[in-house]
Amino acid sequence: MPAVCRAPSAGVIRPGEGPARPPGFSTNQYIGSCTNEGRPRCWPSCPRLWSRGRGSTVESTASLSERVREVVRERRIDPGTQVEEVRRAAAEVVAAHERRSLTGAVRPLDEPDRMVGLIVADVSGFGPLQPYLDDPTVEEIWINAPDRVFVARHGLHELTPVVLSAGQVRELIERMLQSSGRRLDISQPFVDAMLPGGHRLHVVLEGISRDHAAVNIRKFVHSRTNVV
Repeated sequence: MPAVCRAPSAGVIRPGEGPARPPGFSTNQYIGSCTNEGRPRCWPSCPRLWSRGRGSTVESTASLSERVREVVRERRIDPGTQVEEVRRAAAEVVAAHERRSLTGAVRPLDEPDRMVGLIVADVSGFGPLQPYLDDPTVEEIWINAPDRVFVARHGLHELTPVVLSAGQVRELIERMLQSSGRRLDISQPFVDAMLPGGHRLHVVLEGISRDHAAVNIRKFVHSRTNVV
């Protein structure tokens, strides 16, 4: 069984499991504990680049993403606004990788076209969160810790297979805040901002929010059957 809990109306997490509403919603309620028994559910959109159980495919993907970043820098492409240029660069890098695989120098990719999309999300979007931001069934996203990333669908929240490093979390936060024109530092440890697409971002600086920065994204959804 995947880790599934009912998403409450508001609250902050006590020490334990489960996604936390960031401070500011309510300090009087707690989210119920959510156990992680069994294998977490993974949806087709979950990128293997950031998933639990990394392997050689992940290493190849990270290497390809870095190569695309080099191309982006060389061509002076703005990854935030010139997404199609980033996609073109990613397609070129993936095609070059596949040509090398014919000589046995590298392993061929299982899904080259999908890999292009993952690289674009990594370089231009919000990395491992981008598939969930693009998924219309996802209503809310939490990062409680680098290895505790949750989403809510139809009023239920679940632990995702996404595993990040502390550096990746910081990079994601910086990228999201940059897109919203806000900043986060000791003088301003709580930030509310609006992401592209109308999604509401709430970030709490690490130290204020236990050992890790906490992130909450409440998505702007055009129609819902359940409101979290």
